[in-house]
Amino acid sequence: MIQYRNKHNGRIVTLIDSEITDAGNILHTVRGEDEGNLDFIGQYHLEKHWDIIITDACDTDSQTLITSDEEE
Repeated sequence: MIQYRNKHNGRIVTLIDSEITDAGNILHTVRGEDEGNLDFIGQYHLEKHWDIIITDACDTDSQTLITSDEEE
């Protein structure tokens, strides 16, 4: 399971699916952990506004936050 945390508001979403559109853009389908609604995030916004959280499948309480060195 791959989750992301929004850098600005702390919202957590789970990655459901990724696809390349006919225009060549990568579009990710995510489900919000708080409300359960589906949402769509483009690759650019995913990289710029979200940090990936790796969740160990065996231990759901252990989460590791991975951030890039290039924070603005």
